[in-house]
Amino acid sequence: MKIDPDDLAQFIRKIDGNNTMGAGALAENICQWLEPSVVTAPVVSGWLLESIEAKVSDLDPDAESCVSNADVLELVKAVRTLQVRAHL
Repeated sequence: MKIDPDDLAQFIRKIDGNNTMGAGALAENICQWLEPSVVTAPVVSGWLLESIEAKVSDLDPDAESCVSNADVLELVKAVRTLQVRAHL
């Protein structure tokens, strides 16, 4: 992770502009500031999700023979498509 020194300096000025915090409190605040924000987003959505759901919707998960080699191939293709699109 690359940190912009100016952004860090601005943050320090904001939380401890009067230099009253101890080193530990300042370090805690900086660590919290550096933590990535967690924003959950669906991995697959829209037409791609509908496409995958359509391919597996008729499968019976309780039946041993519910998945054929062709089904597996279709799912592998879908995963590869996701991997390629993730890099674009």
